[in-house]
Amino acid sequence: MRWSGEPTTDAATTTASTDATDAATTTTATAASTDATPTAATDAAKLTTATTSAPTIAVLSFADGTELLLADGGTWLSLGLWIVDEPAEVPAIAKLGRDPASADDTADQLDRVLAGRRKQLKALLQEQEQLAGIGNAYSDEILHAARLFPLTHAADLDEAQRAALFAAVRSVLGGAFARQRSVPIDELKARKIAAMAVHGRTGEECPDCGGVVADVPGSKGAAQYCPVCQPER
Repeated sequence: MRWSGEPTTDAATTTASTDATDAATTTTATAASTDATPTAATDAAKLTTATTSAPTIAVLSFADGTELLLADGGTWLSLGLWIVDEPAEVPAIAKLGRDPASADDTADQLDRVLAGRRKQLKALLQEQEQLAGIGNAYSDEILHAARLFPLTHAADLDEAQRAALFAAVRSVLGGAFARQRSVPIDELKARKIAAMAVHGRTGEECPDCGGVVADVPGSKGAAQYCPVCQPER
């Protein structure tokens, strides 16, 4: 998301223009899609800027003269937009669990998620109804940082391992946010991949111990870990 322009009024609040409504009703769009509304398509072409080579696929225009551009650096684009008073009014957001990167997050909260769960750590970290926002790549990175075997059941962790997992969640996500902040959208994926310690690095040397990174058993190459740093116990 990118802001465009400077405010032209001193209004304390702004309201979305008709263009914003047009953009919001376009739930799936591409930069040159003939399915997009004429206004949204025209604005998208006009407002793709030098700040990123990724195409602008929707524009929200505000009464103070500023505009919010939504872009996607991928090759397949799909976007859903809602204009709401509260994020929880969007069904997909309402069902999400807590944000593990929040400053208010605590180790006790994670312990409650883990308690008694006969579910593998790799899968549990990606359970969005419990922990919102952790995906396949960063679950690999978190478990590597915590020195935990991905297929260990959550209920089998001892107190020290739970503490290590909490610390890893905080450090891995915090480091990712710090590295990616202000990076042009079309460079985000490459920067993310370059920073990975084990994810996507099957057969390469573990940066921490020198062991050989391997695929998580049963993952069919979609997930990785270090058998030396993260031994099965």
